[in-house]
Amino acid sequence: MNEPQPSAEQKKSAGIFGALGRRRSCGFRLLGLLVLFGLFWFVTTNPFVWARPAPERPNRADLDAKSHVAFLTQLTRDYRHPKDLDQAAGYIEQQWLALDYQVQDQAFTVEGQIYRNVWIRLGPPNTNTLVIGAHYDVCQPYPGANDNASGIAALLGLSRLLQDQSLKKGVILVAFSLEEPPFFRSEQMGSRVFARMLKQENQTVSAMIALDCVGYRNSNPGSQHYPIAGLNLLYGDRANFICVAGRWSDWFLTRKVKAGLLGQNGLAVQSMNAPAGLPGIDFSDHLSFWQEDVPAVLISDTAFYRYDAYHQPDDRADRLDYDFLDQVALGLFHVVMDFSR
Repeated sequence: MNEPQPSAEQKKSAGIFGALGRRRSCGFRLLGLLVLFGLFWFVTTNPFVWARPAPERPNRADLDAKSHVAFLTQLTRDYRHPKDLDQAAGYIEQQWLALDYQVQDQAFTVEGQIYRNVWIRLGPPNTNTLVIGAHYDVCQPYPGANDNASGIAALLGLSRLLQDQSLKKGVILVAFSLEEPPFFRSEQMGSRVFARMLKQENQTVSAMIALDCVGYRNSNPGSQHYPIAGLNLLYGDRANFICVAGRWSDWFLTRKVKAGLLGQNGLAVQSMNAPAGLPGIDFSDHLSFWQEDVPAVLISDTAFYRYDAYHQPDDRADRLDYDFLDQVALGLFHVVMDFSR
């Protein structure tokens, strides 16, 4: 028996409803893509962070960043020159002694040579301690102005700002040796040795912040690059900001550190939370604390994503922006005071 054929009117109605269904399906897909993009943007960039009310800051107009970088860059601070590394550690120690801090020294032996982490403790002991660290060694026998004399200069500037401050929680400021290759990611890495020591001593560490390459800024268009194409749409293409970087699991810590840095007027701050495997996310001493299950983030100018002298002979002191470096140190003061509330 022949099937009845749909009328012209029925065909017209089916076509209309089919088109509406396809449009609705496309609309749902577009909405889904927009929701996914919005979630990615929110989790990755940590937006809508506002500066915490800025605490009263000591009047420290000159943080001596330029003199710290000048001294360190005259030394050959790669692992093959342990005497120069020891001289760098001694310089950091003397800067802290001059501020009346009690300096502690952690010596460790690698391949028959002695290397040192030097550190100071502020505030009450073992009370949800915040660790802030920077490495003072370099990759190859290069000056290492941005990588990482800049991080040490910011650390020393911060210690000067915190002098005589009353902190409710513990803070450790530490200068690490042997962050650079061939020891990066190894058990001999200075920060790895230090993080293990804190765990063995049952120190309560709530968070860690690594300072690495924090002295270069460039406001020219196209000066900032990224590990993934398209991130310039989220962050811009000018290398004029400091970045807080961590894993997705460090999202709340990233947010807190970002809010503290924003307390320093004039300092542009961005943040990125991403998988640890994204190139650059784990490229410093915070990795050692991740390995001890401590939340940790990196503060950096993004290094080789903007700075062409990274791990090169022309990483010189005259290439740094010392106003920017001072702003980072002042921002860190707000971070510490916020943690110590």
